[in-house]
Amino acid sequence: MPTLLLGLFFFVLAMTIHLVLCRLDPQKTLKTKLFMIIAIQNWVAFLIVASFLHWPFKWSCAAIYLLLIPVYLVFYVITELVSPSKRVLQIVAASDGAAYAQILKGLEQEDFIMTRLEELVQSGCAQEHNGRYWLTASGRAIAGCLAFYQKLLGREMGG
Repeated sequence: MPTLLLGLFFFVLAMTIHLVLCRLDPQKTLKTKLFMIIAIQNWVAFLIVASFLHWPFKWSCAAIYLLLIPVYLVFYVITELVSPSKRVLQIVAASDGAAYAQILKGLEQEDFIMTRLEELVQSGCAQEHNGRYWLTASGRAIAGCLAFYQKLLGREMGG
């Protein structure tokens, strides 16, 4: 049990460092690679400390730590993305319920497509040239991975 708590301590420390650095950044851009670096450094520190203390279940707890990384990243990225579903939740939460017309008006104020295109360009997944957008190698890899998972799950394309 102490090994698991130690691993969780190092993971929470990685999250805290990442959140502080995100808050201090004036540009407020996504910092997923930064988190990966911090998380792996803390993972190594956890392994060193657990080995030094000769605590049991070091590798099991190290595996749990590694599995927590994508969980954090999913929630981190979702909070940064602009999506119609997220905007609907915000509109309804801002008041005590919302009528369809009120939700529609709130959605019309957002330019979801341009926002998403800018995010794709900024993250290096797409590039713009003469008013047309093209996927980069990493964008094609991600699109291929998404298509594979959708086919595997038997789902149609969706957002």
